[in-house]
Amino acid sequence: MADVLNPPSGTSRRVAVPKYEPGVHPRYASGQSTVLGWVQVAAGAAVIVAAITARATYTNNLVIGDIFTGILMTLTGAFGVAAGKYKTTGPIVSLMVLAIVSSTAALIAFFVWVVEVDEVKTNHPHDVAVATVTGYIFVFAYFFDAIASIWSAIIACNVTCCGYRHPGIGIATTGYLHPRGNVTVMFAHSSQSSSSLLPTRVLTCRMDASSRHRPLHTA
Repeated sequence: MADVLNPPSGTSRRVAVPKYEPGVHPRYASGQSTVLGWVQVAAGAAVIVAAITARATYTNNLVIGDIFTGILMTLTGAFGVAAGKYKTTGPIVSLMVLAIVSSTAALIAFFVWVVEVDEVKTNHPHDVAVATVTGYIFVFAYFFDAIASIWSAIIACNVTCCGYRHPGIGIATTGYLHPRGNVTVMFAHSSQSSSSLLPTRVLTCRMDASSRHRPLHTA
Protein backbone atom coordinates (compact mmCIF):
# COMPACT_ATOMS: atom_id res chain seq x y z
CA MET A 1 0.00 0.00 0.00
CA ALA A 2 1.27 3.46 -0.89
CA ASP A 3 2.68 5.80 1.73
CA VAL A 4 0.81 9.01 2.49
CA LEU A 5 4.08 10.94 2.52
CA ASN A 6 5.24 9.69 -0.88
CA PRO A 7 3.31 10.41 -4.10
CA PRO A 8 2.06 7.39 -6.07
CA SER A 9 3.77 6.56 -9.33
CA GLY A 10 2.37 8.36 -12.35
CA THR A 11 1.13 11.43 -10.46
CA SER A 12 2.25 14.93 -11.31
CA ARG A 13 1.56 17.20 -8.36
CA ARG A 14 -0.13 17.48 -5.01
CA VAL A 15 -3.65 18.91 -4.85
CA ALA A 16 -6.09 19.88 -2.11
CA VAL A 17 -8.76 17.33 -1.24
CA PRO A 18 -11.94 17.42 0.88
CA LYS A 19 -11.51 16.69 4.57
CA TYR A 20 -14.05 14.56 6.39
CA GLU A 21 -14.26 14.55 10.15
CA PRO A 22 -15.26 11.45 12.14
CA GLY A 23 -18.99 11.17 12.70
CA VAL A 24 -19.92 14.04 10.35
CA HIS A 25 -22.55 13.39 7.66
CA PRO A 26 -22.01 15.84 4.76
CA ARG A 27 -25.12 14.62 2.92
CA TYR A 28 -27.47 15.25 5.83
CA ALA A 29 -30.27 17.65 4.81
CA SER A 30 -29.20 20.32 7.29
CA GLY A 31 -31.39 23.06 5.81
CA GLN A 32 -34.52 20.96 6.04
CA SER A 33 -33.59 19.83 9.53
CA THR A 34 -33.19 23.41 10.73
CA VAL A 35 -36.50 24.58 9.24
CA LEU A 36 -38.39 21.56 10.56
CA GLY A 37 -36.74 22.02 13.95
CA TRP A 38 -37.98 25.58 14.26
CA VAL A 39 -41.47 24.48 13.16
CA GLN A 40 -41.46 21.91 15.97
CA VAL A 41 -40.18 24.44 18.51
CA ALA A 42 -42.92 26.90 17.51
CA ALA A 43 -45.60 24.19 17.61
CA GLY A 44 -44.41 22.95 21.00
CA ALA A 45 -44.34 26.47 22.45
CA ALA A 46 -47.87 27.10 21.12
CA VAL A 47 -49.13 23.90 22.74
CA ILE A 48 -47.53 24.77 26.09
CA VAL A 49 -49.01 28.29 26.11
CA ALA A 50 -52.45 27.03 25.03
CA ALA A 51 -52.38 24.25 27.64
CA ILE A 52 -51.45 26.63 30.48
CA THR A 53 -54.15 29.07 29.34
CA ALA A 54 -56.76 26.31 29.13
CA ARG A 55 -55.79 24.93 32.52
CA ALA A 56 -56.06 28.36 34.14
CA THR A 57 -59.37 29.20 32.43
CA TYR A 58 -61.58 26.13 32.44
CA THR A 59 -59.50 23.62 34.45
CA ASN A 60 -59.58 20.77 31.95
CA ASN A 61 -57.37 17.97 33.29
CA LEU A 62 -56.72 16.76 29.75
CA VAL A 63 -54.38 19.68 29.09
CA ILE A 64 -51.87 18.45 31.67
CA GLY A 65 -50.79 15.83 29.16
CA ASP A 66 -50.61 18.55 26.50
CA ILE A 67 -48.03 20.43 28.55
CA PHE A 68 -45.70 17.43 28.58
CA THR A 69 -46.36 16.77 24.89
CA GLY A 70 -45.49 20.39 24.11
CA ILE A 71 -42.22 20.04 26.01
CA LEU A 72 -41.41 16.89 24.00
CA MET A 73 -42.18 18.72 20.75
CA THR A 74 -39.94 21.64 21.71
CA LEU A 75 -37.10 19.33 22.72
CA THR A 76 -37.37 17.44 19.43
CA GLY A 77 -37.23 20.70 17.51
CA ALA A 78 -34.13 21.80 19.45
CA PHE A 79 -32.35 18.59 18.46
CA GLY A 80 -33.44 19.18 14.86
CA VAL A 81 -31.80 22.60 14.87
CA ALA A 82 -28.66 21.16 16.50
CA ALA A 83 -28.51 18.32 13.96
CA GLY A 84 -28.83 20.81 11.12
CA LYS A 85 -26.00 22.91 12.54
CA TYR A 86 -23.47 20.21 13.43
CA LYS A 87 -24.51 17.29 11.14
CA THR A 88 -22.96 14.82 13.59
CA THR A 89 -24.16 11.34 14.54
CA GLY A 90 -25.22 12.15 18.12
CA PRO A 91 -27.78 14.89 17.41
CA ILE A 92 -29.03 13.13 14.27
CA VAL A 93 -29.71 9.82 16.03
CA SER A 94 -31.24 11.62 19.03
CA LEU A 95 -33.45 13.58 16.65
CA MET A 96 -34.58 10.40 14.90
CA VAL A 97 -35.63 8.73 18.18
CA LEU A 98 -37.33 11.85 19.55
CA ALA A 99 -39.07 12.51 16.23
CA ILE A 100 -40.59 9.03 16.20
CA VAL A 101 -41.89 9.46 19.76
CA SER A 102 -43.04 13.03 19.10
CA SER A 103 -44.89 12.15 15.89
CA THR A 104 -46.71 9.31 17.67
CA ALA A 105 -47.73 11.55 20.57
CA ALA A 106 -48.75 14.37 18.23
CA LEU A 107 -50.92 12.11 16.08
CA ILE A 108 -52.71 10.70 19.13
CA ALA A 109 -53.25 14.18 20.59
CA PHE A 110 -54.41 15.50 17.21
CA PHE A 111 -57.21 12.95 16.89
CA VAL A 112 -58.17 13.43 20.55
CA TRP A 113 -58.55 17.19 20.13
CA VAL A 114 -60.41 16.89 16.83
CA VAL A 115 -63.15 15.22 18.88
CA GLU A 116 -62.57 17.07 22.16
CA VAL A 117 -62.66 20.66 20.86
CA ASP A 118 -66.45 20.69 20.37
CA GLU A 119 -67.03 18.89 23.66
CA VAL A 120 -64.93 21.42 25.55
CA LYS A 121 -66.92 24.30 24.06
CA THR A 122 -70.17 22.59 25.07
CA ASN A 123 -69.04 21.83 28.62
CA HIS A 124 -67.70 25.35 29.25
CA PRO A 125 -70.29 27.77 27.84
CA HIS A 126 -68.87 30.70 29.82
CA ASP A 127 -65.41 30.19 28.32
CA VAL A 128 -66.35 29.40 24.74
CA ALA A 129 -63.89 31.90 23.24
CA VAL A 130 -60.90 30.54 25.14
CA ALA A 131 -61.97 26.94 24.62
CA THR A 132 -62.35 27.51 20.88
CA VAL A 133 -59.02 29.27 20.41
CA THR A 134 -57.01 26.86 22.54
CA GLY A 135 -58.74 23.85 21.01
CA TYR A 136 -57.88 24.85 17.46
CA ILE A 137 -54.33 25.75 18.49
CA PHE A 138 -53.95 22.19 19.76
CA VAL A 139 -55.38 20.73 16.54
CA PHE A 140 -53.18 22.72 14.15
CA ALA A 141 -50.03 22.58 16.29
CA TYR A 142 -50.24 18.80 16.63
CA PHE A 143 -50.95 18.43 12.91
CA PHE A 144 -47.90 20.43 11.84
CA ASP A 145 -45.69 18.80 14.46
CA ALA A 146 -46.69 15.31 13.32
CA ILE A 147 -45.73 16.14 9.72
CA ALA A 148 -42.47 17.84 10.77
CA SER A 149 -41.53 14.96 13.10
CA ILE A 150 -42.16 12.28 10.48
CA TRP A 151 -40.13 14.24 7.93
CA SER A 152 -37.31 14.79 10.44
CA ALA A 153 -37.19 11.08 11.26
CA ILE A 154 -36.96 10.21 7.56
CA ILE A 155 -34.07 12.56 6.75
CA ALA A 156 -32.24 11.44 9.91
CA CYS A 157 -32.74 7.79 9.01
CA ASN A 158 -31.41 8.42 5.49
CA VAL A 159 -27.89 9.04 6.82
CA THR A 160 -27.88 6.58 9.73
CA CYS A 161 -29.80 3.32 9.82
CA CYS A 162 -31.92 2.95 6.68
CA GLY A 163 -30.30 4.92 3.89
CA TYR A 164 -26.99 6.36 2.69
CA ARG A 165 -24.24 5.96 5.24
CA HIS A 166 -21.31 8.30 4.71
CA PRO A 167 -18.23 6.09 4.22
CA GLY A 168 -15.74 8.86 4.78
CA ILE A 169 -15.53 8.77 8.53
CA GLY A 170 -11.83 9.07 7.87
CA ILE A 171 -9.80 12.24 7.49
CA ALA A 172 -8.38 12.93 4.03
CA THR A 173 -4.78 14.08 4.36
CA THR A 174 -3.33 14.53 0.89
CA GLY A 175 -4.06 14.03 -2.79
CA TYR A 176 -2.09 13.72 -6.02
CA LEU A 177 -3.18 14.66 -9.53
CA HIS A 178 -2.74 12.16 -12.37
CA PRO A 179 -1.93 13.39 -15.90
CA ARG A 180 -5.42 12.35 -17.11
CA GLY A 181 -7.19 14.30 -14.40
CA ASN A 182 -7.73 11.54 -11.86
CA VAL A 183 -6.93 12.31 -8.24
CA THR A 184 -5.47 9.79 -5.79
CA VAL A 185 -6.58 10.64 -2.26
CA MET A 186 -4.81 9.09 0.71
CA PHE A 187 -6.20 9.32 4.19
CA ALA A 188 -6.13 7.62 7.55
CA HIS A 189 -9.58 6.68 8.76
CA SER A 190 -11.11 5.83 12.11
CA SER A 191 -13.81 3.31 12.91
CA GLN A 192 -17.14 4.27 14.49
CA SER A 193 -16.36 2.20 17.57
CA SER A 194 -12.79 3.35 18.05
CA SER A 195 -10.97 6.67 18.01
CA SER A 196 -7.73 5.08 16.79
CA LEU A 197 -6.66 5.48 13.17
CA LEU A 198 -6.73 2.44 10.92
CA PRO A 199 -4.22 1.81 8.10
CA THR A 200 -4.11 4.31 5.25
CA ARG A 201 -6.80 3.97 2.63
CA VAL A 202 -6.24 4.94 -1.01
CA LEU A 203 -9.08 6.36 -3.09
CA THR A 204 -8.73 7.26 -6.76
CA CYS A 205 -11.44 9.48 -8.18
CA ARG A 206 -12.12 11.84 -11.07
CA MET A 207 -12.67 15.58 -10.73
CA ASP A 208 -15.68 16.66 -12.77
CA ALA A 209 -16.77 20.11 -13.89
CA SER A 210 -18.57 20.88 -10.64
CA SER A 211 -15.48 20.03 -8.55
CA ARG A 212 -17.11 16.99 -7.01
CA HIS A 213 -15.38 13.63 -6.83
CA ARG A 214 -16.80 10.50 -8.42
CA PRO A 215 -15.04 7.39 -7.06
CA LEU A 216 -13.44 5.14 -9.66
CA HIS A 217 -11.42 2.69 -7.62
CA THR A 218 -10.59 1.99 -3.99
CA ALA A 219 -7.79 -0.09 -2.61
